[in-house]
Order: sequence, then structure tokens, then C-alpha cells
Amino acid sequence: MVSLDPIVDRLFDEALKLGASDIHLEPEEQSLGVRYRVGGLMRDGFALDGALREGVTAKLKLMARLDSTQTLIPQDGAFVLKGVQVRLSVIPALGGQSVVMRLFKKVKELENLEGLGLDKKQVAEIKKIVGQTHGLFIIAGPTGSGKTTTFYAALRAIDPAAQKIITVEDPVEQRLEGVCQTPVGSVGSNPRHAGRENAPVETLTFATALRSILRQAPNVIGVGELRDTESAKMALQAALTGHLVIATLHADSAARVPARLIDMGLEAGVLAEVLGGVLAQRLLMTRTEAGGSVCTGVFEVMTPDEKICAAIKKCAGALEFQSILEEQKFVTLKQRAEGLVKTGRLSREAMLAEFVE
Repeated sequence: MVSLDPIVDRLFDEALKLGASDIHLEPEEQSLGVRYRVGGLMRDGFALDGALREGVTAKLKLMARLDSTQTLIPQDGAFVLKGVQVRLSVIPALGGQSVVMRLFKKVKELENLEGLGLDKKQVAEIKKIVGQTHGLFIIAGPTGSGKTTTFYAALRAIDPAAQKIITVEDPVEQRLEGVCQTPVGSVGSNPRHAGRENAPVETLTFATALRSILRQAPNVIGVGELRDTESAKMALQAALTGHLVIATLHADSAARVPARLIDMGLEAGVLAEVLGGVLAQRLLMTRTEAGGSVCTGVFEVMTPDEKICAAIKKCAGALEFQSILEEQKFVTLKQRAEGLVKTGRLSREAMLAEFVE
């Protein structure tokens, strides 16, 4: 029997060498494809022989204390390997099971806003936003852009001894001292419920959790992700009724956030009243002086002024918001990436690939 430990070690050794945020194992006709997400972009890895497909998947599920015999239901778990916290997601797919492992390498500097790569002005702007007693602060970016890391850093900027902080997350990815963290999601993916005649379909959703959390009298509410209209409306209502809400959202830029929220069904007038700020970000693979590579964050922070609020109230599109920001000499994510190109840390090709017009 082939030992699977060297294969698992190789998966993680390559991921750490590349600075990957995710490892993707994708079933193919005759093999198990391996891809890594590096700086937000997918990169091909080695392919595993099809004969090892089920064994490798089962090994990873056992490491995460999941039921390796269950192959037809989604499962989620976690484990630690090589000093890295790993979040494992497995779903049934054509030809086998699709596996995604999110890697969380604990780096002390990334726990605080000052260590993320924001400039001093941006740090000051964010601290001012999260220092408010109410409002909505959105952290935006595409998949793999580091939103979750920034989300936790923003929450750490608030004193939990003075404020009651409750989060709603799917899943909880970092433990925050002094913060009440509420995991939400489907119970159907939990193997302990598999096969039960009356097994519950779900426990909490973001929306139902938010509704209950408001009865806990929090000062600050963290929402792991605004995924749908119901959860977005609940977050907006919480911000309107005297709570500071910090949430992540899948959006490419600060200019797209108000338009995206309006598209999700939020009332424009209320959104204009409570939107306290937007941070958008990307992760780029840049070159070091020693010839290696490292993930570098680029950020833009938008604090709505009268023009932005007026545009929100009339349900403007992303292009109008972008035009307003250009008039204000707002430094965009692309412009910050161009600055890295000028210093030789980022290739122009990589910059153009990341910021497709």
C-alpha cells in the first residue's frame, strides 16, 4: 500500500513555498488535479494518479476528524499541519470529491491593522470608522484577497473590554479574545447527523443569527460575509439602530460596493445614512530584493462624503461612483499596483492580469 503521508507533505510544502492561500484538489477523468491560489490567482500544481484520488481525500478527511466513508454529502472540518491552520471543505463532484483547503499561517504582524500593508493615513481612517458608535463598515475584495484577515484586524482595533462585540461567521477562522463568535451554516454537512431520519437541515443562517444577536445588546457586530439580501438587510437595520457593523462583501473595488448593496435590495436612502466607510483590497505576488516572492496587499479606503451619499440616494451605478472618486483624486487599487510596477516589485503583465478592464 502506498503511504499517503509523503503526498500530503508535498501538497503543503509546495503551497508554503508558493505562499498559497488555498490548495484545490479537483477530480479529473484519470487523475486528481492540484491547483494553488497564489495572490488571488490560480496556479497549476502537480497531478496525482487517479488510483490515489480516493485515498488522499480520505486521508485529509480523517485528519480533519470527518467521516471518510461519507462521499455523497458536503463536509467541513479543520486541522493543523506544519504550523498552519487548515480549513477543509469537501463536496461531491463528477468523478469523485472536490477538496479545497484554506491555509491560515499565523503571522503576528497580520493581526493588527498596522501590519497589513496599509499606509498610515488609511490606518487612521479605518480606526476612525471603527471608533464610531454606529454605522456600516464594508471590507471588500475578490476571493483570496485577504478580506478575512482584515476583518479580524479591524475587530482587534476595538477594545472588547469596553464594547460588547459579537460576530456571525461561517466558519469561525480565528479566535478573538473577549469576543463572542457565533458559527453559522448547515448541519447537513456534519457527519454526526448523516443517516438520521429527522436530521436537522440547518442550524443558523446569517440572517437568523443576526436577528437573535440584536437581542444580546451588542455594541459591535461582525458579519463574516454579506451573502444575500436577507443578511444584508439585517446588517443595515442593525447599523441604523445604533450598532457598528463590520462586514465583508465580494466586490472588486470601493466604487462597486454601494452599487452592489443597492442591487442586493438595500434601501438607498438608509444606506446613504449609515455607510461609514469601505475598504477594498487585493493581494499581489511581488518580488523581493533577494529574488523571492511575497504576497503584498494593496488597499483603498473610501469614506462617503456628500457627493457619494447623494449618488447612493439616487441609486447610481459603479461607474458614477468611480467618476466621483476620480474627481476627488482618489488613489485606486490599480494606481497603487502601478506604483509597485514602477519600483520593479510587480511585473506589468501581472498587474494587467489582476486589473482587467
